[in-house]
Amino acid sequence: MEEPELNYIKMFNAGERITINNCSFGYLSYRIVFYLLNLHIKSRHTYFARAGTTTEEDSYKTDAGLSDQGRLYAERMGQALLKHRDGERQALADRGGPQVPLRPLKVWTSTRRRTFETADWLYDQGHSVRQRNQLSALNPGVCERMSEKRIRAELPEEVAKHEADPYHHRYPRAESYHDLAVRLEPIILELERQQDDLLIIAHESVLRVLYGYLMACNAADIPSLSFPRNEIVEIVPASYNNEASSIRIPDLPPEIIPPSPEDLKIPVPPSEAPSGNRHPAAADWDSTTGLLAYGSDRNVALWDPLREGVVALLRGHSDDVNAVKFFHPAKGWPSLIISGSIDQTTRLWQADRIQDKVYSTVGILEGHASSINCLAVAQGLGILASGGADATIKIWKVDHVNHAWDISLLQTIQTSPKFLPLALALSVLDEDNLLLAAAGTKANIYIYVTSQNNFIHQATLSGHEGWIRSLAITVENDGADDDLLLASASQDKYIRLWRIRKIGKSVQERAQKMNESLTSESLLSSKTHKVRTVSNSFSLAFEALLLGHDDWIYTVAWQRTAGKIRLLSASADSSLAMWDMDTESGVWVCSTRLGENSVQKGSTTATGSIGGFWVGLWSNDGQSVASLGRTGSWRLWNYDGDHRRWVHGVGISGHTKSVMDIAWARNGSYLLSTGSDQTTRLHAQWIGEGQISWHEFVRPQIHGYDLNCIDTVGQLQFVSGADEKLLRVFDEPKHTAELLRRLCGIQTAFEEELPVAANVPVLGLSNKAIDHEAEKLSDQDRSLTEVSPSPAAISIYVAIQDKSRPPIEDDLARHTLWPEGEKLYGHGYEISAVASSNDGSIIATACKASSLDHAVIRLFETKDWRALRPPLTAHSLTVTSLRFSSDDRYLLSTGRDRQWAVFERDEVDRFMFHFKAKNPKAHSRMILSACWAPNIVGKTFITAGRDKTCKIWDLAKTDTEATVTITASAPVTAVDVLDPLESMLVLAAADEDGGVTIYLISKMTLTVNSCQKLGTL
Repeated sequence: MEEPELNYIKMFNAGERITINNCSFGYLSYRIVFYLLNLHIKSRHTYFARAGTTTEEDSYKTDAGLSDQGRLYAERMGQALLKHRDGERQALADRGGPQVPLRPLKVWTSTRRRTFETADWLYDQGHSVRQRNQLSALNPGVCERMSEKRIRAELPEEVAKHEADPYHHRYPRAESYHDLAVRLEPIILELERQQDDLLIIAHESVLRVLYGYLMACNAADIPSLSFPRNEIVEIVPASYNNEASSIRIPDLPPEIIPPSPEDLKIPVPPSEAPSGNRHPAAADWDSTTGLLAYGSDRNVALWDPLREGVVALLRGHSDDVNAVKFFHPAKGWPSLIISGSIDQTTRLWQADRIQDKVYSTVGILEGHASSINCLAVAQGLGILASGGADATIKIWKVDHVNHAWDISLLQTIQTSPKFLPLALALSVLDEDNLLLAAAGTKANIYIYVTSQNNFIHQATLSGHEGWIRSLAITVENDGADDDLLLASASQDKYIRLWRIRKIGKSVQERAQKMNESLTSESLLSSKTHKVRTVSNSFSLAFEALLLGHDDWIYTVAWQRTAGKIRLLSASADSSLAMWDMDTESGVWVCSTRLGENSVQKGSTTATGSIGGFWVGLWSNDGQSVASLGRTGSWRLWNYDGDHRRWVHGVGISGHTKSVMDIAWARNGSYLLSTGSDQTTRLHAQWIGEGQISWHEFVRPQIHGYDLNCIDTVGQLQFVSGADEKLLRVFDEPKHTAELLRRLCGIQTAFEEELPVAANVPVLGLSNKAIDHEAEKLSDQDRSLTEVSPSPAAISIYVAIQDKSRPPIEDDLARHTLWPEGEKLYGHGYEISAVASSNDGSIIATACKASSLDHAVIRLFETKDWRALRPPLTAHSLTVTSLRFSSDDRYLLSTGRDRQWAVFERDEVDRFMFHFKAKNPKAHSRMILSACWAPNIVGKTFITAGRDKTCKIWDLAKTDTEATVTITASAPVTAVDVLDPLESMLVLAAADEDGGVTIYLISKMTLTVNSCQKLGTL
């Protein structure tokens, strides 16, 4: 770039030289330049430590000095830090590193006595100490000396705002974490300039913000970060990101370790995660942390099935994730998550050592020419294998040196005969060698054994008659020379077990004995294969054939409990099977089967099968199993030892394809979503079992077309549009009202008058209401009435009436439909947009169009569901968005023709709308979304388009020109406005890259005061 007329900044060799051209910059540009001028890539360590305790621990205003315990903490903290620094230098020398002196250690504190007195001991040791007034603690305002219980009792409205946004919210006369971050900007810039090691002693609130900056934490996570007083946090720059670790401070009194009393920790309820990707290799359950990682679209979701629910979403891949594995490369090294994607890359993720729910990318493996289909790891040996759709298997070596990961490619195996690897398994064969089993789009298993650090093909195991989807290998017992068992699952509906046995001195005699044993004990003939390493020989032979599934088998997984091994298989026949070996006969039998009974199977509809299981995983103790189904939902079973049975736990669910539209209930009690997976789902907040979380409670619509739009009509109805020419209106049934009341505390008016439930009749296409008599379930009630309850109604009512937890996937797919009340006709093409007036009296609809004749807006009144004529005309192409103003006086429409139009309601005939205004050149590209601002700021609305802008319009102006234009980094696909502050509007804008940006807009001037990017989804 050499154009002299352009504004640009060029950086050479990571800061060696910077060229700034045409310096006509604004404030933000100058700050960026200043930031770049201070960056460097020299290694240094940054340490965070809490201040010691004081005599006035619960006071913000009182500048009290350290207590006796505080002075003890200051000394031991300093000693622990200096001992750690000396230990690191000695460890470097022991590894053969250069004998270099330690970098100088500088100490920063705030101007408060408690912080600089904590640094006194280090000052006496000759270290530089500097006081910075920006490092003062977050001001708690009126909450000073108040407990959390008292805050909730006296300031419930403020608590509600804090729960919604703990990072930006400020209590009366207090600071928010965002305010604190702005105050710390000079500190952050100077921190980047530092080339010496730096210790920052400050209040926990300050450390949260600084840690969030250095570790790239989401802003919403910063208020919940924890810094115990008995730990020093060490942050070291690495290749892809900074790495954090903790230094333990020994021998501290236990009463000074908990966080400070003035810290306000009000948690945000967890929410439901997206559905899982339907790929057999796209999930793994870690035996160490208890986390289950699975691919969710282009992300990796982390689920804690037995405690918290979904705890994190790892973002980085640019396409769907096909394979996930937990990896423990070596003893004492950090653990990793490995993920492979259709984007042809494999990513390594490492958890923060302090905040174990925060993960970051520490390595990206490239080299495959097509999507990654499977992964295998050799735990404790640092070896990783990846199989791709380019018909290759790549072997990688993972090392961890000086807080950085070093990944190297050891070997590329071209499959021959050519096949696409779908399953890999790695295991230790003897002291110095590994065995790799690979299978996929052939009916054979290919065995590779290391020889001179390379994998060599030595055997081919035949027997299956279809593609092989999963491989699992384990040691039969815990001995060093014990046999290995390899399990293979195939599309031929069978599982085969293979035994790998070390051959002693008498190789031929051992092999002959094995063949005789197999011939006498098995009706199936088996060929014994031999593989060799430098020092040993091994035999591979068929061990057992497991029959019991009726459809493709997708995964197999081993589990060891009390020295006994068990096998779990997941199949497309919608069942999980647990296999145990009979100790007397040695025969493998299916001891437990979970999932569906054969009588329930059928097509994947609202009354048919759930579509099969793609993944089956064990927990570490074997007391829980999790399975991913075709509908994208995770199921969880826990073993009840008292009753000796497996019972359902709380799983998670979500859409399996793009979500196209969402709509809140009129009172905000639940959220409806609809999407391209042809389902509509109702999500609500579950209050139970000591936690508050969001779950899918109802699946009111399972359709045959992709759904495009949705809106609620009053509190008891919603209307949806799909890739068909009509709209459908659904009514809330009684069973949903009872379920939401019991588990969510949502009250529904006229509950007794609602239809009991809905189902799809045989040969029917629409959800039909079931008669009220179905609620008479007891024998006594039945004897008092001459009308028999509907069998379908009884089955639905019984299935959910006693639920104490959110419904499981089987119930969601079969028993939570809403009856269809009306069909609305009139459009000539697929429905594109729908909106309901705030009073629920009118709905506006539009369809896909390429001409004036079809680009019309049709109105329907909701009392008799009759069409209101004439339709509204203004657009020439598809209408993309419809929104009523908050007083229902205006209807706003936007379209692919780049224009918006406003229609005004007739003051006499409330069912008539007239053209008011339009702007045919509102955006330079199509407009994708629009919304109205609250009436308090006048007749103002916002539009968003593919031209990467949001525009604010004032309808009161006759020229209808945009008042403000906001530029985004990507096409803006959705916008909405909230009115929570006295002087500010909050505008949320979502872009095509998955980011959501929050803008604070002045109500008086309609100008943007600040913005905050929340992240990517």
